[in-house]
Amino acid sequence: MQVIPIPLFEDNYCYLVHGSKKDSCFLVDPADEKAVYDWLQKNSEFKVSHVLLTHKHWDHAGGAAELVKKLEEDYKAAEKPSKIEIVIGAAEGKDYGTKKVEGVGSFDVNEIQVTHISVPCHTIGHQLYYLEDLNNKEKKNDPSEPKTVYRCVFTGDTLFIGGAGKFFEGTAEQMQKNFDEIRKLPEDTFVFCGHEYTLSNFQWASAIYPENEALMKRFKWAEEMKNKGLYTIPSTVKDEIETNIFMMTEDLELQKKFGVSDKVGLMKELREWKDQKKTF
Repeated sequence: MQVIPIPLFEDNYCYLVHGSKKDSCFLVDPADEKAVYDWLQKNSEFKVSHVLLTHKHWDHAGGAAELVKKLEEDYKAAEKPSKIEIVIGAAEGKDYGTKKVEGVGSFDVNEIQVTHISVPCHTIGHQLYYLEDLNNKEKKNDPSEPKTVYRCVFTGDTLFIGGAGKFFEGTAEQMQKNFDEIRKLPEDTFVFCGHEYTLSNFQWASAIYPENEALMKRFKWAEEMKNKGLYTIPSTVKDEIETNIFMMTEDLELQKKFGVSDKVGLMKELREWKDQKKTF
């Protein structure tokens, strides 16, 4: 399995995912119809069968329906008829979704298993998509070689590298549950998020928790990647557990700093401080 990032807008990521065959690919959050269509025209070996939308916001789902219509017309004209499935959370209430999902469930395409996990908070119908290469379930990802992927998760605007999405339609308790779900995934799982917010996330977190050496090391890494003009994706679940401050809500020292005594209380404080750009 391979995951190819397609940068969109100022800081968004769309992703193309394929397995051993390139005629049944996934697109994740192809919000910019023209940019993604142009990319596919230049990379015509890829044929899309599924679009996975993490949530309804325009910068993730905005151009998806129009893109699918255009691609289906192209495939029909080339005598390669294809119905492209648009997967989205049922609670998002979007008519263009052809496969509306909720809770936890899975389906297989081209020897890849897709597990959708509902994570309401940023939006009520936000989904995580956990993909696993069914032919290589026993193999572990090598963090130094992200071009070969055995398992990965697309987190949209729920979890960013070093950060968390805003609680637009939910609560700190819901987001805590969402992060607990991510924590359950295998530690070698590659994490592909929806935006390139990594440096700003670690810059803020380093001012909140400078005592955490792993976090500070990750901040320096993010600076180096930015200076080199490189992507910071993917991360791994292990990386996020160790260095994402929103994954540290059980840390008693951090709870004490914020004057709370439970992880949901800390999740709430962290989001409020981040929204207000407050630091100690």
